[in-house]
Amino acid sequence: MDISGPNPVGGPSGIQGPRGLRPLPPDLTTPAAGADRVEISSVARFLGAGALRNAPEIRSDRVNEIRRQIEAGSYESEEKIRVAVERFLEEIRGT
Repeated sequence: MDISGPNPVGGPSGIQGPRGLRPLPPDLTTPAAGADRVEISSVARFLGAGALRNAPEIRSDRVNEIRRQIEAGSYESEEKIRVAVERFLEEIRGT
């Protein structure tokens, strides 16, 4: 009885040489089209420059007092808004 099935496995065959050379990869020092890149945002640059290390300490007592005034509806006044706007404009102008 000979059972060889639909795809009989043949005997050993000779060793074949290389089928062809692959092209060499592009120079790794030259970025390829569509290659990954890194962009650092202005916020990251700001934080990396030590902005947080040089920031003043948070005064929890003052924050809690202002929070209490805001909740009570007594924080905002024309004078405080005027001063805040003036400080904001000075900061923008760099003066």
